[in-house]
Amino acid sequence: SFDAGIRADKDVDTDEARSSYTRSITWSVFDYPVEYGRRYHAYRQGTYAFPNDEPELNRLDLAHILMFKSIGYRLYLAPIRPETTQRILDIGTGTGIWAIQMADKFPHAEVIGTDLSAVQPEWLPSNVKFIVDDVESAWIDPKKYDYIFVRYMLVSIADWPRLISNIYDHLTPGGYAEFQDMDGLYYADDATYPPSSSLCLWNSRFVDACEAMGR
Repeated sequence: SFDAGIRADKDVDTDEARSSYTRSITWSVFDYPVEYGRRYHAYRQGTYAFPNDEPELNRLDLAHILMFKSIGYRLYLAPIRPETTQRILDIGTGTGIWAIQMADKFPHAEVIGTDLSAVQPEWLPSNVKFIVDDVESAWIDPKKYDYIFVRYMLVSIADWPRLISNIYDHLTPGGYAEFQDMDGLYYADDATYPPSSSLCLWNSRFVDACEAMGR
């Protein structure tokens, strides 16, 4: 199921915001702006640099496969076990592909994915729930998690110490947090791409833009 974050629309009654799929998201969340032919998130508009349209969703799924294969065809590296993992949080869930696969792997666990965009599929395992929310806002839900997963959030967070503190505060005793990401700078062992190459120049401009955004 999907829920709008409580902070998405303060005028919406909480019970109404937690109804069925099409009614659970305030319509403003779906009012995606389009700039230069690309579609972007509406909730907390501008805080995330990348689009949320179909080409981007395909890229995110490919990035999931890339990491999955890179770490030995595994979804996670933390030493978690199905019998002791009851609640899982996926921060920045994107298409929801990781959360859905984790729900299949941990059928007795509740898996929650949060994101600024409601772009996840409608048909889901019964133990998966997606919430439109900004992880950099105050964490209102007092419930704790046995495992919190953060992946590909390198240019998405303005205050990492605060996020890590919130994650720590919302872990159960003995719980695990796992962070998976890549270096934001491009390298080539054989000097194929010198600093003057178009790719490296683009990468440099991208890093400058992220720094200008405070992310």
